[in-house]
Amino acid sequence: MSFGSFLDEKYGQLGAYLGSNTRANAILCAIGVVLIIIFAPGILVSVEENRTEELYVHLDSRLPHQYDVLRRYWGGLTRSQLTIHENDEGQTASKKALDAIIDAVSPFLKEDETELCGSWDGFVSSRPAECDNPAYANNIFCHCEEIASSPNQVYAEWELDSGATINITMKDTCESPDVPSVIASTNEPTALVSEDNFLSSGFVVTLSLLVSQADDSAVSNQNGYKNGRAAAQSAAIAALVEHETLLSNSSSRQDIAGSVFEFAYDALVSEFGNSYSLNVNSTLNSDGLKAMWALYASDPTSSASALKQAYDNASGTTQGDFAVATISSVVVNVITASSVYLEPILLATMSVRYRFALEERYMSHAYAEVADCVSKYIVANRSQILADVFDTVVDGLDVAENGMVDWDVTGVAAAKTVVQNSLGRGINPATNSTVQFLALVAFVSNAAEPLTSYLASKQNMTFVFDTDGVTAAVPVAIGALAAQLSTGGTTFSESDLTAIATAYVTAATDDSLVNAATAAIAQGVGLQFSVGSSVVEAVVTGVLSTVRAPSLLMPDEVVLGGAIRPLPRGWGFDRFPCSRATGLDVFREGDFDAPYRMKQLDRVSQYMYYFTQLDMFKPHWEQTQCLETRFTQPSKDGAYLNALGGDVATYSGTNFAAFTAAEEAFDAAVGLGDSIADAATAGVTAFVANGGIKVDVTNRTNSLVLGSPRGQAYLATSEGQSFTTTLGTAILTAASSASQINAQFPLIVQAFFSFGYWYRPTFGTHPLSTQNLTTEEIVAVFDDAIKNARNPNITITECISHNTDPVSFLGDPVLGCVLTWSGTALPYELSLGRLEFDDNGNLLTIGSQRVAGSGFAESHLSFETAINNLLGKETSSQERLDVHLAFEQAGIDYFYNLWEKAEGSGFADGEKHDDQSLLFQMSRSVEDTIRSAGSPEIGLLAGGAITLLVYVYLVSSNFRNAVYSHGLLALGGVFVIVLSTFSSLGLSAYLGVKFTPISTNVIPFIAVGVGVDDVLVMLAAYHIAIRSGFNSINDVLKYTLSEAGSSITFTSLTNFVAFAIASAAPIAVVRWFCFQMLVSVFLNWLFIFLIFIPLMFWDARRVHNGKAERLCIGSTSSNDSGADAEGEKVTDSFFKKVFSPVLLHNASRVFVVVCFCIAIGLSVWQAQEVKRGTRISEIATKGGYLYDFASKLETDYTMFSGYLVTVSDEMPATQQNLIDTVNNLQASEWVADSAPLANFYWLHSMLSQTVGSVTPTSDEQFYPVFATWMSGFGVTSANDLFCIDSTTDEQVDCTDIIGAFSTPPATASNPNVKLVAVRGTYYVQNLVEIADFVDAIASTSQAVEEIASTYDNTNDPDFESFSFGYVDLFYEQYAHTYYDLYVIVGSCLAGIFVVTFLFQFSIATSFVVCLLVFVVDLEVYALLPAIGITLNAFSLTNLCLAIAMAIEFTAHMAHQYLLENKDTRKEKAAAAIGFMGTPLLNGFVSTAVALLFISNSKTEFIQSYYFSMFFSTVVIAYLNGIFVLPVLLSFVGPTTSTSSSKEKLTMADGISVKKELLMDGKDGQNENAKNEESEADVTLTVM
Repeated sequence: MSFGSFLDEKYGQLGAYLGSNTRANAILCAIGVVLIIIFAPGILVSVEENRTEELYVHLDSRLPHQYDVLRRYWGGLTRSQLTIHENDEGQTASKKALDAIIDAVSPFLKEDETELCGSWDGFVSSRPAECDNPAYANNIFCHCEEIASSPNQVYAEWELDSGATINITMKDTCESPDVPSVIASTNEPTALVSEDNFLSSGFVVTLSLLVSQADDSAVSNQNGYKNGRAAAQSAAIAALVEHETLLSNSSSRQDIAGSVFEFAYDALVSEFGNSYSLNVNSTLNSDGLKAMWALYASDPTSSASALKQAYDNASGTTQGDFAVATISSVVVNVITASSVYLEPILLATMSVRYRFALEERYMSHAYAEVADCVSKYIVANRSQILADVFDTVVDGLDVAENGMVDWDVTGVAAAKTVVQNSLGRGINPATNSTVQFLALVAFVSNAAEPLTSYLASKQNMTFVFDTDGVTAAVPVAIGALAAQLSTGGTTFSESDLTAIATAYVTAATDDSLVNAATAAIAQGVGLQFSVGSSVVEAVVTGVLSTVRAPSLLMPDEVVLGGAIRPLPRGWGFDRFPCSRATGLDVFREGDFDAPYRMKQLDRVSQYMYYFTQLDMFKPHWEQTQCLETRFTQPSKDGAYLNALGGDVATYSGTNFAAFTAAEEAFDAAVGLGDSIADAATAGVTAFVANGGIKVDVTNRTNSLVLGSPRGQAYLATSEGQSFTTTLGTAILTAASSASQINAQFPLIVQAFFSFGYWYRPTFGTHPLSTQNLTTEEIVAVFDDAIKNARNPNITITECISHNTDPVSFLGDPVLGCVLTWSGTALPYELSLGRLEFDDNGNLLTIGSQRVAGSGFAESHLSFETAINNLLGKETSSQERLDVHLAFEQAGIDYFYNLWEKAEGSGFADGEKHDDQSLLFQMSRSVEDTIRSAGSPEIGLLAGGAITLLVYVYLVSSNFRNAVYSHGLLALGGVFVIVLSTFSSLGLSAYLGVKFTPISTNVIPFIAVGVGVDDVLVMLAAYHIAIRSGFNSINDVLKYTLSEAGSSITFTSLTNFVAFAIASAAPIAVVRWFCFQMLVSVFLNWLFIFLIFIPLMFWDARRVHNGKAERLCIGSTSSNDSGADAEGEKVTDSFFKKVFSPVLLHNASRVFVVVCFCIAIGLSVWQAQEVKRGTRISEIATKGGYLYDFASKLETDYTMFSGYLVTVSDEMPATQQNLIDTVNNLQASEWVADSAPLANFYWLHSMLSQTVGSVTPTSDEQFYPVFATWMSGFGVTSANDLFCIDSTTDEQVDCTDIIGAFSTPPATASNPNVKLVAVRGTYYVQNLVEIADFVDAIASTSQAVEEIASTYDNTNDPDFESFSFGYVDLFYEQYAHTYYDLYVIVGSCLAGIFVVTFLFQFSIATSFVVCLLVFVVDLEVYALLPAIGITLNAFSLTNLCLAIAMAIEFTAHMAHQYLLENKDTRKEKAAAAIGFMGTPLLNGFVSTAVALLFISNSKTEFIQSYYFSMFFSTVVIAYLNGIFVLPVLLSFVGPTTSTSSSKEKLTMADGISVKKELLMDGKDGQNENAKNEESEADVTLTVM
């Protein structure tokens, strides 16, 4: 007995039990209702998943782990905002098109920073009058409102927990490097004492504080103090102003604190002395008193007569004796008042500088201070600087050539005149050999050296050439050699030597040494020419440098002729620019969205670099002492001030020399390799040895000279030892501050030099533009930028200098480059699309341009920190994602108007950019499309449900006899399946299965369709039982369940197994769909028995009692005599009498088999045309903004970025492996050469900028080198680096390592910073077809793996290196698509075969069913190209569903075939068709009708992938089930029946009923013939 036969028997027993037990039915129904109540609400807690990285990543591939790594360290992949711009002309390389791009994207990308415009130099003031000077028209401060504003800025309103709202803008969400504290800005500006705002500066002790400190002193109530303090303060400030002026003109290191003390103290004594003396004798003259006290302050030992003379001279009187007489009575109070006032002023002066160092913003402050100092020096000394350029350059080259300055000045001047004259005639001396030759001859002809010295070396006291002869011969020799050189010769000919000798002899008084003299003159002139060659080269360089120099000095316009500072007080970066790529970056207009503070730097950085780094300005840079006076020395003084308790006398005045010696001793000890502690001890020793004094701040007369016996005794005490420790710390801090500043300042200058857009050409829109470029000129710039990108020899330095020789500028011009704001190369293919070139490779047109922006992943630590600060709370990943989504929605709302050319957008007809077009996409766009596809379309669901209900009701009702009508029962069955479907989705949600678009818009249709099929099968058997006229309800249910129970169990079990196997698919969307379907299949089966069977019981009892069905319009008589007249339904009659005889005719069977084989052959052939993969344009709705964008993106842009990711606990040991990996990855044919990874990979950048070449440094030196790099250009790579503290394993900022390996280490630096994860961007190119994406993924991953696998370090077990990017995330799945298809379909078929065989014990039937299921799937698969569908996760899901559909249309027919007890296969097949024909047809029609509603979905993707494919599946499955399966069974099906009894009961209408199962041995005659006749007109439907 087969399992199916066993179930027939058991289901019959169950039916008999339920048919006689009302309570059991009620309990089953109650259980079903309770389960629905429990399961269905699960939908409300379902989790919707629309992210592509979660739905479509292949779970068995490398991607899940690698993406987890990316998320762990960088939060995942960045979010993107993209726009594409094109126009009617087809040429976007024009000013009009570029202006349209700026106008379109500025509101979205540019931050409005006009709040910065209210502050001049960091202090609020009025607009300087100098802004009205036409010469200063382009000053950034004068046009702040225009430059910093962002009209119509795009933002999203966000409500805080407090109820207040803030605006989320691009800067809040975009990806950009964190700003290290050393270059950060401050909101507390500072001022120097020489500036008007000194006393109001936030860092300076204000007047009120000064007064309050003085008022606390013993002199606070004295009239002399009260009357003099205002004047004393003014005098002190005026003295300090004078001091700073003198200091700025000094070239030597100054005792700033000591000189401040001296200047301010003298001024204070003078003013307070005047006040106190007047208080004693009001008749005295103030001018005289001030002069007298000034002399006393400078020399307290001055004689009374000298003091009297000072008074008399200044006052013009002879009252000096009276004035001097006041001194003795007030001197103590004058000195006390002056000291009280002096200290806070001095503290303020020092803190102006040192406060920045304490706050770790010392580099931004130092840069701004030095820039101010440099600008002042240039304004005052511009003429002299320019005048010195030539000599500086030539002397420098002279020293480089000979180690000293020894070129003949007269000769150099003569050569210079020749070169300058050529420039005046428009000749380039660098390339004109004639000019160079004439300059050479001029030098040789006018220079005395080296010829004179050489001739001298050939003579002695007894061997002397004739002077007249030499004088005459030298010009001849010069002319002769010049003639030789001009004709290609290299030395003198014999005739030349003869001419020289003749000239010598003719002029000489004594020609006895003619031969020796001739040889010496020839050799000396040759040497002169040789030296002259170097001189001319230097002169040309010097002259050209002189020409260039004016443009390299900071122009007066930058500082309004000295009226303002080049950078405001408190300047620094508040943020770096957002990461983005655009063709505008080729031009200076690319700074349209740069932060305002970056634009401020943009106007200064080049001049700072030139003045501080170029040799031509070196003497003047050294003379300014700007770094020393503005920051290094003040920072030292600040360090002493901080460590030694604020007493200026401790480190100023007489102690200055001692501290200088101490610092030198410290540095020397460090240089010898001593420890920091030993170096500090050496510093203290030097301090003591050089007259250092321990000042007693309470009684200065008790101050100790530490080198004296008393001082040595003090140092031996515990107090002295404590002082020694403090002193050593102060020396250490001061010396380290200086070393760090001196080391890091040049790096900052160089890094800032490459920042920004100042060096790029402008096409006419930039505020600094002086002309508009034509379209041809713009194309030329783009053309050059593209060619330079392709040329690996073009460096960033050459791009900045616009010349292939950035030193001499004598190389080829470099018009443009494609670089980011930081000077990093970008491939032009990212931004420029649909490029057209002529036959010579010259650019003709740029069809479209793309602007691509990047946003932080929501889990990135930098973004988390920024959003937490912005919102004022700790945020979750979902909250941060919501911030992204809110801003992106604001972007969509803004760009949508531009895309559809709405009125007022600027792109509408008749508006500024009406011939320009914009396309756009946000990260959320694709997710929104998927989410939209997943949103339930209530109208479609309702329409499908109503149509299905109407259809089922109609085919199940009897309009002639309402007693035997079962329409309401059928409706009940449909409602049971609908509730079951919702319950299955709810249960799936409880089990953690996420909802996808398929869950809400597809599964309900399919699950209901499959479930209703089973309901109709049960109704068919029930209908037969009712028509058979059984006497009892238990007989009706016994027959119904025995006939249909095993059938629906068979199909449900087969579907369950198929979906269970398919749910193991390694793609989440497929896995979740199959899991939800198997839950649905199970619950459909369960609720049929829990609820529908009890409903059937109550319907059978109604029929048994002769009650009419409500809502039925048929007769209510149980004795309706019309049943015999109605006979069989048309469809039953058709399948029995027409269809089956025709189909099973031998010719027809052969024809069907032939067609079946042809269909298989055609399917196999057509299957070869199936393409894999899905593009965004295929899932987007046509006519929508995403479709337009994606279509253009896929045709115009074939380059994508990826990351080379490395994780290591021993990063220093990976250096060579990483270098080899980069090289191997770059060698892949898919990796672009227009922006090689090596050009901007963090390791290459670090090594080349610190070590000088891409050569691994030692493991020991790795982190010191890393720290140095991070202090400069390395900050731009901070987003690609992940660091931890090795002692805690907590993430830290990589910039914390800056200064950690200085000697001594910088304050607040962290030497425990450890680099554990890094990434670098590479670009894959020419990705057009899906196969290209798959090949590129394989190539890049293999290239990385080949090298990474060679890394062998047992101390680094967690090392891994891999490639990963959007291409991998979206397209890697297609590398496995075919394999997944074969495995899923093959496994499902195997499972179906096993279930079918176990259920039926028929190998032939099992084989035929599996064959038909396979063929249905094959035919659906082969149909994909015809309906415009590719093989992907969606279609793979549908192919799984095709298996289920195939089972529904084949399993019932096969099962019925086995049940039929006929003699031949043809008879069994005919009987099966007769029984199942109408049910199969109704199942097909009901499913097709429901699917028709999907065709009206608002989402074209749903229409294509679910209506077209499902409808095709249903049609194909039905045709195979109704045509092919019966024919195949008629050939190879088993001839025996699986029925448990051969005994039959033949009814008048020809329907056979199993007697034993129905009647339990009775004769089976119907006791109610009338009811039987009345019921005989009911047509049974299945499916």
